[in-house]
Formats: sequence, structure tokens, C-alpha cells
Amino acid sequence: MEGFGYLEWTLRRRDWCLTGGNWENIGASERALPSRRLKRLPAGGFEISSALAQGDLEVQRPVRRRADSDATCLRALVVGVNKGDSNVSGWMLVAPLLNVHFAAAAATTLPLGPPDAQGHREAFPFLARTYAIGGSGVLGDVEAYATQSNLWKNAAPLPTPRLELAATVGGPDLDIYAVGGSDGTNPLQALEAFQPSVGFHFHGGGGWNPLTPMPTARTRLAAATGPDGRIYAFGGFDGSTALKINEVYDIQTDTWTTVAPMNTARDGVAGATGPDGRIYAIGGFDNVHYLSSVEAYDPLTDKWTTVASMAHPRMSLGAATGTDKRIYAIGGEFFSAVNIVEAYDPSANTWVAVTPMITPRRALAAAVGHDGRIYALGGIDNITGPLSSVEAFSL
Repeated sequence: MEGFGYLEWTLRRRDWCLTGGNWENIGASERALPSRRLKRLPAGGFEISSALAQGDLEVQRPVRRRADSDATCLRALVVGVNKGDSNVSGWMLVAPLLNVHFAAAAATTLPLGPPDAQGHREAFPFLARTYAIGGSGVLGDVEAYATQSNLWKNAAPLPTPRLELAATVGGPDLDIYAVGGSDGTNPLQALEAFQPSVGFHFHGGGGWNPLTPMPTARTRLAAATGPDGRIYAFGGFDGSTALKINEVYDIQTDTWTTVAPMNTARDGVAGATGPDGRIYAIGGFDNVHYLSSVEAYDPLTDKWTTVASMAHPRMSLGAATGTDKRIYAIGGEFFSAVNIVEAYDPSANTWVAVTPMITPRRALAAAVGHDGRIYALGGIDNITGPLSSVEAFSL
């Protein structure tokens, strides 16, 4: 049944000055704006009108220099959603991607400033972005989403165009690592890292760097960053069969090592690092069956342990660890695209059903945004095919 919900909007001001090569936050303020009414969809989500999206903005402009400094200063004015509004929950349509993306990857990160004399680096949270990386149709395309402005913009493209890749964030610079995938014909070994940066007039920037390729070329794999800071790439498809393999990349040495394989071969597997420090391999396809089974890898013991299974078997799904410390298995394929969402509690070893997505999606990408919401990006549905639409789930 359709109805209406409300979002509370907040105007946040941040003043920054560049002094001695470092950006310094010299002032901030915040005030509430009138609430906006949103149409509730029958599926349980919310729809943001174009007028509302246009009202959600980020403006950056010069501000008066301080009398005691010749520093360059900027002001960021951000109009954003107040997450504390308990009237808004479930899935909400947000701004669509600029291009269709299916079999893409997604990750969220933010730039860090240069180190100060003590080696500390200033983070720039208002430049945090969720990235849609690669995918069919625009294989090298990368887009960046700002939650404050509800807008997608083009970012530096992948040097190695690909689809069916995996991505994770790691390292001291909070780089995004794009792992494996396919060029549309052959599985790939490629590993490339995107380092975000603070660009001219406080716009986000960054570029990609090639790194040592994976030993095993594969597509439809998963990747996750372990508590040891290393990147784990597991499962996938090598062009002929589903894989159990688990290879780990050491960011500090730019080297790969093979570690304990999964118990089950998984093509189209989803992965996430849990709050317990274990890495979870979720669902997939074992050459014969769609899988509901889940296993967890402990980097300390180099062992995989079978944990509770999902209620619904599927492959080519998305996964993300929410701010509530639960792991979400989102959409996927079970003969056709599904909108099923399940949440796993590692402390209880149980799965529960949560609000389904508005649109069934397979070959989607998923990531937690800087605002704490879980984003489901693109994919393929059962009616129109490849998608540019994006949904956000409020916990």
C-alpha cells in the first residue's frame, strides 16, 4: 500500500584552509532544514522525486581568508539526509548510474591528505564516494556517487576494461583494488588499485595503478580485505569450471600467495569480511547446483569453516557488511533474477529475511556507502535487461 514517509535534511558547513601543505578544518556548523515528504512504494521502499534530488546538493566556494594567515580556504556546504529519522527504512531508489552497469564491482572510499610532521593524514569525509567499477556495456567505465548530492559523476576509467570483477578497499591510502574479471571472452589476472585524491577546488580525483597480477586468471570471483590488511581473492570461474582457490595479495610487498582453498567450488560467489574478522564466501554455483551454503575463512588459522546456510540458493549476488555488524546477501540469480535479501548475524550463526529490493537484480554490485546505507547498483532484471538504477537500504 502506498503512503508517505519523511526525510529530515541537515545543512552542514565545513570550512577548510590549506596551510603548510595540509588541509585544516577551521570551523563547522549545522542546522536543520524543513522535512521533505517522500512517496512510499508498494515494495516498502521510498522514491526520491527529481525535485528533491536537485535540492540535495554540495556547494564548494572560496571563503574569507583568516587575518592571521595567507592560507587558501574553501567552504563546503552540504545538504544531506539525517539518518536518525526512524520513519525511513527499507529500500529507496536513488539517482541512477550514468550508464548501464551489470557484472560490475563496487566499493566506497575517501581521500586522505598528505602526512603532517607527525605522520598523521587528514581524512576528507565530504569527498567520500561509492564507486561503480567496470561492467558490461562500458567495460572500463568507472562512476563515483556522492551521497550528499545524490549524483553520479565519471571517474578515472579502468586501465584494463572488464566485467565480472571483484573490488575491495585496503592499504594505508584506502585504495580500491579491482581484482580479476573478464574481457568479455577470457578470464583475467589483472590487479589494479585506485587511489583517491583531493583535486582542484576540493573536487575528488584519483587514478589507477597496475600491480602484480593474480596467479590464477578468473572471473565471477569475490574479494575481501582481511584483518591482517591483506586482500583475499577466492572462488570464481576459470573459463571451464568453478574454483575453490583462495589467493592472498600482500599490499606491502606486491606479492601473491596461495592459501587454503574453500571447501566448495563457487562460481559467482559473493564475499564480505565479518565483524569477527573472518572472511565469508556466500552462495555461488558449483558447476551443477545453485548454492545456499556459506563458509568462513579465518586468516589466523588458514582454515575454512562451514556456517549456517542462506534460506535461498543463488549466484551472482551482492554482499556487504552493514553498520549493524550483519552481513547482507543481496539479490542474485536462481534461474532468474531475484530481489531477495537476507542478513547473517555471525554471533548467532543465523540468517533472517529482510525487506526485499524494489527490483530483482542479478550480476549486481553492492557496497556500504559513507552514509551507512547499503547500495545495490545496476545488474540485470527479468524484464528490461541491463540496469542503470540504484537502490539504497537504510538499516
